[in-house]
Amino acid sequence: MTTINALRLDFDSGLMICDEERTWHLRQKLNSIEKIKSLIPPLIQTEQGTVARLGTTGTCSIGAEILRGCRIKLRSMYSEKTEKLGKKPDFFLTVEEISNIIFEYMIEVKHRHVDELLLAKYGFVTKDFIRGYYMSGEKKIEIKDKEIIKGAEEMITWSKKSSELNKILGNGAIVAGYDSKEGFNIFHLSLSKGRIEPVPFMFRMDGSGRDVSEIRYNDYVDRKSLRKRRDNLDPVEAMVMMLEAFVHCRRIAIGVGGWPDIIYINGREKDNDKKVKDVDDERAKLATEIIDASCTGEFFPRKTCYELIEELVFNDGDFETVHLKMWRSVANPTLLSRFLRGHK
Repeated sequence: MTTINALRLDFDSGLMICDEERTWHLRQKLNSIEKIKSLIPPLIQTEQGTVARLGTTGTCSIGAEILRGCRIKLRSMYSEKTEKLGKKPDFFLTVEEISNIIFEYMIEVKHRHVDELLLAKYGFVTKDFIRGYYMSGEKKIEIKDKEIIKGAEEMITWSKKSSELNKILGNGAIVAGYDSKEGFNIFHLSLSKGRIEPVPFMFRMDGSGRDVSEIRYNDYVDRKSLRKRRDNLDPVEAMVMMLEAFVHCRRIAIGVGGWPDIIYINGREKDNDKKVKDVDDERAKLATEIIDASCTGEFFPRKTCYELIEELVFNDGDFETVHLKMWRSVANPTLLSRFLRGHK
């Protein structure tokens, strides 16, 4: 279970954040899972300035399979186009076109895994079931048994939500990224509903933490004028809100935990290789402590909180410098230390 969130700031930029917890066989928690992954091969980002991140929910291995396959596909398509033109393309693909490629590959992965289950259980695959027979060597075997037909139909249509199929069809994804033609956009992909949809509003979240996070995001957006909602959100203020939602979600939502992975996509950055800032190390942990200390414990004012988050996330501040500034902002460091360690 998880919380994956994407927010559009303006035409050129946006933010993403997720947790890193995974439950292993309902017995162990692993706080080391990369749920938001770099989607665009480095060469394409460098030459085209297109950047995108893929956040997946559901079974981690399925998400990794989808990511790996899509990166290979995009790399192959770009090489073919470059070879055909004899030079670097003026433009490759929009984020929407990339999202459609991902969705098509997700469907391909779904069919492949469903066929593997059908083959293991009944000895035939989906196309055999549709035509009514399968071959065993030279022998043609018709599919007539009512129980087999019922069982196969349930697997293919997912009408019976079995655990073995939930691992495949319970997967979804959020794609967020920037391209020079259409700017920053968000798309939601779902295998359970079998659809891809552009996100017309400012944000989208998925995973077990969605209900908790959505309350905070809606409250934030409701306080903004229509003009600000469309194209003028303050990135620091928005980042603080997203971290607040993350901390709250981690505190009360089952299956959400670990450090956050913080992504800032900035299409206005001239250097294509620097269009994405990814904070997923000790600075991410510090960001949650700043939010806890300011917004929950009220150890220092929100203005200080904004300044610290801006330096840490947007200005590439190093851990030691920002960490020291946080402690110097507090009147009672001993009390803050106890608070951050969980004392009541």
